[in-house]
Amino acid sequence: MEPSVLKVDSVQLEFDDRMILRDVWLQCKQGEVLGLLGRNGSGKSTLLKVIFGTLMPLHKYVSIDGVFTQYGYKQNRIAYLPQFNYLPRGLRINKLAPLLVDQHYWQQFTGLDIYQKHQHKKPEQLSGGELRQLEMLMIIYSKADFILLDEPFTHVTPVQTEYFKQLIREVSKTKGIIITDHQYYSVLDVSDRIILLHEGVTKPINNVDDLVTYQYISNILMRKMMTIPIYQADAFTDQLFGGNPAAICPLTEWLPEDVMQKIAAENNLAETAFFVKTPAGYLLRWFTPEYEIDLCGHATLATAHILFTELGYTGGTIHFETMKSGVLTVTRNGDKYTLDFPSRPPIPIEEPNGLVQALGGVTPIGFYRSRDFFVVYESEYDISEMNPDFFALSKMDTVGVVVTARGKDVDFVSRFFAPGAGIPEDPVTGSAHCNLIPYWAKVLGKNQLHAYQISTRKGELWCELQGERVLMSGKAVTYLKGEIFV
Repeated sequence: MEPSVLKVDSVQLEFDDRMILRDVWLQCKQGEVLGLLGRNGSGKSTLLKVIFGTLMPLHKYVSIDGVFTQYGYKQNRIAYLPQFNYLPRGLRINKLAPLLVDQHYWQQFTGLDIYQKHQHKKPEQLSGGELRQLEMLMIIYSKADFILLDEPFTHVTPVQTEYFKQLIREVSKTKGIIITDHQYYSVLDVSDRIILLHEGVTKPINNVDDLVTYQYISNILMRKMMTIPIYQADAFTDQLFGGNPAAICPLTEWLPEDVMQKIAAENNLAETAFFVKTPAGYLLRWFTPEYEIDLCGHATLATAHILFTELGYTGGTIHFETMKSGVLTVTRNGDKYTLDFPSRPPIPIEEPNGLVQALGGVTPIGFYRSRDFFVVYESEYDISEMNPDFFALSKMDTVGVVVTARGKDVDFVSRFFAPGAGIPEDPVTGSAHCNLIPYWAKVLGKNQLHAYQISTRKGELWCELQGERVLMSGKAVTYLKGEIFV
């Protein structure tokens, strides 16, 4: 089935003899996010109201699949998140939600923590941030084919902004979304296309330079945004050229996701970490050369090392907020950094088809899985002499493969392969130890463990299982610092 197309043409609107909108044309189809930028007072909110049908201009032509649509809200084809609160007072959230939320998304929506917590409350009993989140969720999960979002990131935290950007991308697979917000960098990040409302006329934006041409942003501001500090540190080692190298980029606000991905690909390290300071700590994200991942230990340790040694952090513990792994902490203890991560015990599985051959043919003694395949061998020799077929491993339905055995001089050894993520072998992998620590603690009957990851660069970790958390301690050294220009 062809995606539906929303077209807006020939919009003209006048206030007090001033032409606000005079030559507006835009098109949005299901499967894309269209970003609408413009200075304060340029008419962005006004245009969304015209499209929705609650404001009548001098002239407009709005159609869906070629059929004229005077009132988008009546046909239930268009939903609109205004800047103000729209839910009526006096009714409980669990009575209002079924009126808006599509049954296709109902289970997903009602399973959200914010709905579970506030479903029996009335809108006036919620804080401004809580109400904004619920109102936005109801519009995003609505029955409409097209969603208009006016200032969706206002009154929500940076972490919530990242969550909603991810949700918008997900829902846009089946809906067309038009979004405008003063946090224009978030709009640039989440949008497939950008148009600028300039002097009442819509202008297509092909790159950031176009925004300078129309004086939406200045050359100076653009230059500041595009000059990014970069550090590189070797984690889980006290020797340069040992452990696992990671790039670290401090940011004042998130870059567009595709830019961060390109930086990670250009760095061509296992991970590049990006972080943004907040009042409570730092937001943290990790990118491989191929895609963003949910958890990375060595890049977290490297980021903490740079904050402590290069950027003047004076506290004892750093709190990192992440999108998919919750709050992670790193504590400095002398020359070591201790990571507090979630425990992810691997679960036994049947032998995955082709995995043993891809790992070199030696017969393992156990197969498990968490995020990654987790394969246990008889001896450290099996691990050290392993010569995998990286092409075959890249075709496996997993991020990576952990291989492990008891160690000769330590409690256990491991290696980690992730060719599908652009990392043939990761030198030292903190996230893999979220599986390794609970596994070996149970097998060896003790919670404090000493481990080597026996890649060519080699890494050393001091580990501890604490209930549903794991502690990993290691050292780090700085390799380089400088600036990048994008």
